[in-house]
This record gives sequence, structure tokens and C-alpha cells, in this order.
Amino acid sequence: MTKKRRNILIVVVVLITILLVAALGFVLWANNPLPAMPEAIAALESDATVTVTQGDWITFAPTGATPTTGLIFYPGGRVDPRAYAPPLRGLAAAGYYVALVPMPLNLAVFGVDRANAVIAANPQIEQWALGGHSLGGAMSAAFIDGNPGVIDGLVFWAAFPADNNDLSDQPALRVASIHGTLD
Repeated sequence: MTKKRRNILIVVVVLITILLVAALGFVLWANNPLPAMPEAIAALESDATVTVTQGDWITFAPTGATPTTGLIFYPGGRVDPRAYAPPLRGLAAAGYYVALVPMPLNLAVFGVDRANAVIAANPQIEQWALGGHSLGGAMSAAFIDGNPGVIDGLVFWAAFPADNNDLSDQPALRVASIHGTLD
């Protein structure tokens, strides 16, 4: 092997090693979300008003009722999905079906179309809203942009759509944006 080929081989091996270490670092970073608080963990228990189930997604439903309106919720980037249990439980107590959808690597950008499975599994729901916090909200808009007419409402929680998600061609879509003054 010539010296030039050996040097090229060394450079290639070093570059591949750097890429593998970077990929591993990213996966470890993404799989280490901000933890849910004890109040959120407690909100995951069923009681006389709300039934909570956990499977591919976490559902909150009013006990003893069959809601016809539902919300699919995408968590923010690197946030434990269970952290959203208290407010989503409150929506179920008010009579709505709510599905909290965990994301691959805790980043909604890798699970934009996960709403499809929730919708398919719940034919009793006549009207759907989709929303999310931060990155989850942006990916909710991306889903709606790519699936016109499937979702009736969009909820942004400290979020906004990406510039390439033009929802202006969906005039029947109702949108709510929730943000704090210190965001």
C-alpha cells in the first residue's frame, strides 16, 4: 500500500469514527428527555372522572362517556410526554378524548404522521384537533399541511408553523395559539 493510499484510508477511518460518535451522542442526547414532575406522574392514574390508558400512546377519556371530539397532542422536543398529563387530563375531564403521542427519539420531527394511527384506532371521534408544544406544535402544522381536511383544529402551545407549512388553503381549520408572556 502506498503512503498516499494509507493516508486516505486513515482520513476515511477518522471521518467515519467521528460520524459514528456524533450519531451515538445525538441518540443519547435525544433519549434523555427532561423528566416529568411527580404531579404529572400522579395525573396518569385513572379515577371516577378520567380513564387513563397507556399503549402506543397515552389516552385520557371521560369515564363513562363516549366523546365525539378528540385532541391528538405531540410533545415538545426532548420532553417526557408524561409531563403533559395534568392539562391533558383536564381536557378529558371536560368531556374530550385526548391522545398523547410519544415520539421517536423524543423529537416530533421523527413522528409527524403518528396522528394517522390514533385517528384510525378511534372511528367514534367525529372531529379531531391536533396540537403540540414547541416542536410538537410545529410538527402538528406539518401533519395538517400534508393531510388537508383530516384535522378540524390546530392548537399551538408556545409553537408556530414552519415557513413551508402554508395552512391558508384550509379556511375551515380553526387555530388556537397559547403562549406565556415569558416565552
